[in-house]
Amino acid sequence: MTAKAYKIDAIDTPFTDTNDENGLKMDCQLALQLAMNAKACIHPNQVSMVNVMFSPSKASIQWAKRVVEAANTATEGAFSLDGKMIDKPIIERSEKILAKARKFDL
Repeated sequence: MTAKAYKIDAIDTPFTDTNDENGLKMDCQLALQLAMNAKACIHPNQVSMVNVMFSPSKASIQWAKRVVEAANTATEGAFSLDGKMIDKPIIERSEKILAKARKFDL
């Protein structure tokens, strides 16, 4: 939480069982729930799973595009998209998703 408060990346510690792919996936899910941005790997066979888990999905990229496009045409600070309120924190999160997608050529 401190890293998030200071707007710096929160990187989770590595999962030490290099042969337990399901355990690694569950550990990544927990790290994501705790708002981690990334996870350290200790073995090359962990990289693929960690990259998949910490990359934005196609659906989240599409949603983020819609939010940013709507924000660019909105005349008020908060607006509705698909029946949900969109405000500054949601717009900022969407911009981060798009930046991450661009960085990793998604």
